[in-house]
This record gives sequence, structure tokens and C-alpha cells, in this order.
Amino acid sequence: MKINVELSALDEVQKSQQAVLDDMTSQRYERQAIIESLSSQIDTDEKQLAELQNNRKHLETLLEKLINVLADIPADLGKRLGPGDLKGKNADTGKRPGQARLWSTQDSGFTLAGLDDRCGQWQ
Repeated sequence: MKINVELSALDEVQKSQQAVLDDMTSQRYERQAIIESLSSQIDTDEKQLAELQNNRKHLETLLEKLINVLADIPADLGKRLGPGDLKGKNADTGKRPGQARLWSTQDSGFTLAGLDDRCGQWQ
């Protein structure tokens, strides 16, 4: 009879320990799922961060180009002649057709004389 009581108590302890083991196993699987989810989120965030850093560099480059372009615009642009004031004049030289023109090629460092529009002769 004493053996049956001890076997019964041992069986209760074993069931209790099995329940604890099942709980711990379940918690371990939950932790693993959370770790996998966090790992996936970190990978996604790292990719987004890399893309945002790339976009930032691109925007900084564009901003720098814009600043350079805007710096090349003369401060007195509003005081200069508008398109209506240039009516009847050559847009490149500001002279009326038929007047002598010069075309300058700044990159090559030389200037060529153009033909007079009216008589077709060299100026």
C-alpha cells in the first residue's frame, strides 16, 4: 500500500513536470517565432535605411546642382531686357538681322566671324 501511494505521488510529480516541460516548450517556440519576426523586420528596416540614405545622397547632389545653377543667374535679371524688348533682334547677339555677328565658342577659345545676312559677304 505504501508503494502504491508513492507510485501515485510519483505519477503526479511526473504529470506536473510534463506540464511544465510542455509550457516551456511552447514558450520556446513562441520566442523563436518572435525572434524570426524581429529578424525579418530588422532586415526590412536595414533595406529601407539603405534606400533612404541613397535617396538622401541623390537629393543632396540635386540640391548642390540647383544651388550652382541658381548662382549662375545674374542678380539683375529682372532689370534686363525681356523677350518683348528684343523683338526684331537676333536672340543670340541682340542685334538686328543683317548686322555683323560673331559666334564665340568658349570651350575652344576662338571666335569665328559670321556672314552678313543681307549681302552674304564675310564681315
